[in-house]
Amino acid sequence: MKEELIKIYKDISRGKLTKKEALDKIKIIKQQDQEKATGTLLANSVWKLASLDVQPEDQTEYTEHHIILCELPNLKENEIKELLPDCHFVSLSLGADQSIADRYERYAMSCFAYLQEILSNKPQGHILIQIVVGSDAEQVVFMGLSGLLQTATLENPVVKGQIICTESAIGAKKLSLQLQENVLNFEDHQVKYDEHLRYVLKREEIQAIDVRPKIAFKDRGVYLITGGMGGLGILFTKEILKQTTHSRVIVTGRSALTADRKAILEALPVRNNTVEYQQLDVSNSEQVTQCIVTICKKYEQLNGILHCAGMISDNFILKKTRDEFGKVLTPKVTGTFNLDQSSKDIDLDFLVLFSSVVSQLGNVGQSDYAVANGFMDHFAVYRNHLVQKGQRQGHTLSINWPLWQDGGMQIDQASQEALHKIYGMNPMNIATGMYAFYRFLGLRYSQTLVMEGDITQMCQSLLEDQTNHKKSISTTFEKQVISGKNHASLLEKTKDYLCKQFAKILKLEPHKIDPQAPLEKYGIDSILAMSLTDQLEKTFASLPKTLFFEYQTIHELSEYFIKFYSTRLLQYFDSEKNSQKIIEEKQDYHTKKINKRRLHRKRNVIISKDKTHSKSDDPIAIVGLSGRYPNSVDIAAYWDNLKEGRDCITEIPEDRWDWQAYYSDDRSKIGYHYSKWGGFIEGVDEFDPRFFNISPREASSIDPQERLFLQHSWMAVEDAGYTRSSLQIPRKEGLAGQVGVYVGVMYGEYQLFAVEENMRGNPISISGSYASIANRVSYFLNLHGPSMTLDTMCSSSLTSIHLACQDLKEGR
Repeated sequence: MKEELIKIYKDISRGKLTKKEALDKIKIIKQQDQEKATGTLLANSVWKLASLDVQPEDQTEYTEHHIILCELPNLKENEIKELLPDCHFVSLSLGADQSIADRYERYAMSCFAYLQEILSNKPQGHILIQIVVGSDAEQVVFMGLSGLLQTATLENPVVKGQIICTESAIGAKKLSLQLQENVLNFEDHQVKYDEHLRYVLKREEIQAIDVRPKIAFKDRGVYLITGGMGGLGILFTKEILKQTTHSRVIVTGRSALTADRKAILEALPVRNNTVEYQQLDVSNSEQVTQCIVTICKKYEQLNGILHCAGMISDNFILKKTRDEFGKVLTPKVTGTFNLDQSSKDIDLDFLVLFSSVVSQLGNVGQSDYAVANGFMDHFAVYRNHLVQKGQRQGHTLSINWPLWQDGGMQIDQASQEALHKIYGMNPMNIATGMYAFYRFLGLRYSQTLVMEGDITQMCQSLLEDQTNHKKSISTTFEKQVISGKNHASLLEKTKDYLCKQFAKILKLEPHKIDPQAPLEKYGIDSILAMSLTDQLEKTFASLPKTLFFEYQTIHELSEYFIKFYSTRLLQYFDSEKNSQKIIEEKQDYHTKKINKRRLHRKRNVIISKDKTHSKSDDPIAIVGLSGRYPNSVDIAAYWDNLKEGRDCITEIPEDRWDWQAYYSDDRSKIGYHYSKWGGFIEGVDEFDPRFFNISPREASSIDPQERLFLQHSWMAVEDAGYTRSSLQIPRKEGLAGQVGVYVGVMYGEYQLFAVEENMRGNPISISGSYASIANRVSYFLNLHGPSMTLDTMCSSSLTSIHLACQDLKEGR
C-alpha cells in the first residue's frame, strides 16, 4: 500500500493525475486494504495456569482497597480485618432457600450500590475492588459480576477490579495472602484457585474451518424463541424456516400481538412450517412453566430453546438508578433460570443463551447489561455440569454476540466508531453470525465469542492484549504544590485551554464559551461528552468518562485538572510556549529575509513611511439586536410590518384609558382632545422585577421606558451570544467589563403619574433623572465603560450611536 501511495503522490507532482483522480485512487486502495484485513474472530474462555508475573516495584498505590465477600460462611470476618486493617470489607450472604438467580440479582444490586457510592465521592486516587466468591458449582455463577467491575474501570480509569474464586471453606490467613498477591496483578479480571494453583480466565482463539458446520435445527423440530419479535429473534426464526421442513417455531414477547407484529409474522417465508406467537413474561416462573408444558403437550416435544429476550437502559454507574439496573437484569437472569427450571425434565438438544461481548469487555453506560449477560455465560457452565451429573438434558451454550448489521441491540454511529477504534470490530453480517452459531454448537463449548472486523486488531485487543496491555491504560495522578499566584495563572491558562478544546467539538468560537456557565447550556449530551473526553485524553491519557457529569462548568473542570494533572498541564503550556516562540522566530526570520529582498530590488526607490494602523480603521459591527415597537413585539414582527407596509397607528387601547370620555371633534373645546390615535407598545406592564433583582414596589415607580430598555438590553446581549460574566473582558489596565451603555431618550412624562397620585392623596416619588436608564443597565450587567443618556430630541438614538462608535474607535 505504501508504494502505491508514493506513486500516486509522484504522479500528482508530475501532473499526470488531478487531485480528484488521486483521491479516488487512494479510496480504492484503502478499501482493498481494509477488505484484506477483515475477518472473523471466534474465541472461547479457558482457565489457564498463571504465575504472579508483576514485581512489587510495579505495584500501583491505592488510596482505597475494598473487598466484597460473597457467600464464604466459614470465614471469620474479624480475623481477616485484623490481617488487612487498611481495607474496607463488605460481606454478602443470603439463605440457601434462595435460588441462584435471586441471589445473583441481590448481590449484583448490592455491588452496584456500593460501587456507586464509591464513585459519587469523587475518588482522589486509585481504588481497587476485589470480589471473592466460593468455588462450589453453583457459586461459580457469581463470577459473572466481573462485567460490573470492568465497566466501572472504563467509566473511571482510577477504579480497578477483579473477582476471585476460591474454596468456600477458606480461612482468613490464606485468603489474605491470595488477596494481597492479586493486588499486584489487578489486570487479571477473573482469577480462580484450585488445589493451591492459581488460574486466570483467558480468551483463546478458535480456528475457523472452510467446511460448513452441521445444521443444528431438525426437520419436524419444535423450537422456542424468547424475545422472538426482536431483531435477532426474527433472524433466527427465518433461519429455522430456511433450513427445515414441517418445523414449528414459537416466538414469545412480553406484550400482546399488535397489528404491526402480526404483519411481520405473516410476511415470514413459512412454506410448510408453522410460526406462532405467545405472550410471555420470562421473569414470571408460572408463565414460563405453563408455556413449556403447553408446547410439549401440543407437539409432544421441544427440541431447542433460544433465549433472546433482553433490554438495555444505558447510563453511567453514577447516574443509573437501582430500578433501571434491576429491570435490565431480570429478563437475562431470572428469565434464564426460569427456562432452565421449566425444561429440566425435557429431552432438549440445546439451550442457547444470547449473551453479549459486553459481559467480557464491559461497556460505558452498560454495567447492568454486562452483569446480566455475565450470568448467562457462567450459568451455561453450571448447567452443563448438571447435564454431566444427569440432572439436565441438552447442551447449554452462551454466545457473546457483537453488534449485528441487522438485528440485535443497536447503538449510535459514534459508539460504533469508538468500538472499531478500540477493538477493530465492525457490525457483523448475518452469514457470519449463522456460521458462528452452528460452529459453536458443534464444538460443545459452554461460552463463546464472535466478532467480525480487522482481524489483526481484534486479536491484539482481545487475545494478546490480555497479558501485554497491563500498563497502557493505567492513570497516573500528577500532583504538584502550586502557589496562590501561580494557581491563579494556571487556572486562567487551563480555562482558556479547555474553552478551545470545547470550541473544536462544539464548533463555536472559544470566546463564546462561558467558563462559569453549566455545560448543559451548550447541549452537552453523552455523545458529545465522549467526544470531548477523547479529545482531552490526547493530552491527559485515560480520564473518567463521567467527568462532564461530575463537574458542571469549565471552571470546575479546570480546578479538577489542576488538582490531579498540574505537572502535565505545566509541561503542556511550557511546550506550547516554546512551540509558539519557534513559530514567531521563523516568521521573524522570513519577514526580515523578504524585506531584505525588497530593499535590494528597490534600493534606488524612495519609500514613504507606512501609516500606522489604528483602531479607527477597524469596521464596527452590530452583533446583537432587540427592540419593541407599536404592534411589533420584537424585531422580527417590526420587519414584517415594514415589509407589508402595515400602518401601526391605532385607536387608543381600552386598557390604557377611556379616550371617549375626553374626545371631542371640536378642537376649540377646552379640557378635551380631538385625537384618538397613537402608536402604542404592548406589554409595557409585563416586567419581571425579581429577575433583575428589583423589588416589585420599586419597579412600580420606574418609568416604563427604563424598564423596557433594561429588558431589551438583556435580550440584545443574549442575541449576541454573550452572558453577564462573558462581558467581563479583562484589560491590562483598569477594571474588567469595559462595555459602554449609550441611551437615546426623548420625552419624560412619567413624573405626571406621581403628580396625579399625590393629588389623590397617595404621595409617591418618581425619579426625574433619565441618566438612571443607562446607569441601571451598567449596574445590573456589572459594566464599567461609559454610561450615558442623551436627549437631542428626534436625533437622540442616532446621536447616542454616533458617540458609541467614536468611543469604540478611541479604544474606550
